[in-house]
Amino acid sequence: MLALAQDMHKCSKRIKDPATGKSIQIRVGLHTGTIVAGVIGTKTLRFDIWGPHVIAGNMMESNGIPGQTVVSSYAREYLEGVDGVRFEEHVQVNVRGLGAIETFVAKRAPRASIARDD
Repeated sequence: MLALAQDMHKCSKRIKDPATGKSIQIRVGLHTGTIVAGVIGTKTLRFDIWGPHVIAGNMMESNGIPGQTVVSSYAREYLEGVDGVRFEEHVQVNVRGLGAIETFVAKRAPRASIARDD
């Protein structure tokens, strides 16, 4: 997912804002946790996901930095074993049902591969 986030940033740079002509910068947030998923509706079926970890994931993006990837402490814990990735403290967010969560900006060394040893 971190590699996907980095590719999203790379691709977004090719898109120009029609008002300014400058490359756009997106905010990407990563979080990991337990969710509830299901299909709702009777005539029009919709797949949806719920739970505090879904809200936390949304908050990683909404508290993000344009052109950067912000990860929760939950995601950081998972990513700790990735070579070439370091983390800078960002902000603390409060998520109903989970409490305060520290966030971090994920930084990758140039040309570092993103692989885990599990």
